[in-house]
Amino acid sequence: MSNRFLLGLLLWLSICLATAAAPIFDVSVSSHQIQEQDTLRLILTFKQEADPYGSMISVPEIVLPPLVDFEILGRQTATSTVSVAGKMQMSTQTVYQLRPLRSGQLQIPTLSVPYQEGGQNKEIQSTPIVIDVGGATQSTPQASEMPDNLSNQANPPVPTESPKSSLRQGIIYAAIALVLGSCIYLLLYFLLARQRRQPISHPEQTQSDPVMPVSDSIPLPAAQPHRAAYSKPANRDLESLYQDVRQELEARRLLPYPGASAQEIIVFLQEHKLPSVEIEAVIEFLEKAQALRFQGAPPSPSDLDLLFDLAKKFI
Repeated sequence: MSNRFLLGLLLWLSICLATAAAPIFDVSVSSHQIQEQDTLRLILTFKQEADPYGSMISVPEIVLPPLVDFEILGRQTATSTVSVAGKMQMSTQTVYQLRPLRSGQLQIPTLSVPYQEGGQNKEIQSTPIVIDVGGATQSTPQASEMPDNLSNQANPPVPTESPKSSLRQGIIYAAIALVLGSCIYLLLYFLLARQRRQPISHPEQTQSDPVMPVSDSIPLPAAQPHRAAYSKPANRDLESLYQDVRQELEARRLLPYPGASAQEIIVFLQEHKLPSVEIEAVIEFLEKAQALRFQGAPPSPSDLDLLFDLAKKFI
């Protein structure tokens, strides 16, 4: 069984080596449709791998036979040796510059190249190629027939942008937009906060009724002389006392802005640090009144008396 296996393996290897060593003969042209005054290139390529024993079979020189319908203008030959799949391969390429002698359907006949393989003389052939030659008209040479430098100038390469470069630019633009948006948001926030903290001016003020500036060096103005002494009516309640104090604060220009809450008024008075018994009474009144307003039950008479005494110190 093992002898048959070895025999089959050797036979398979010999077939593969023989197949790999088969030559390749390729014939191509630069264009199949040209004008009568144009030229074309005929490219003959012959490739041959090393034989099964590692020795290189010499590649023959490819010679183009005389052509009836074409004139040979020039010829270039190049030979190279490369390693393909661990095997040495020698190739030769011959390029002919041809010009048609007439218009019509012209044919490049079958070309053959002799070579040796296994000590035997063999020949490999190509297939005929048909060239369609038009009449004599003024036309520009095709890109395939132009010199390399002129062809590159006529069709310059279009620069392309790599995906990595596009992604990097997108990240940079997004970061810049995020930073600018944050700066704008912070600027608007500080402007609005500063505007809320500034007291609103009263346009109805005149020279006869000046506004006393709030500062540490100027004492709090006393009660207006035209106001009568503050008294507590029999029906006085918490909300009435609260509104009386707010009206007095507004009359003395001690409200941060119209509609300010009790807590905002307290903060405003504390920030200005007004050394006055009246201010302390107002702050205590507002804190007590705020607590009673949100306790959910009516204030007791003693609470109302305490609030009245505090309001009387200020009004």
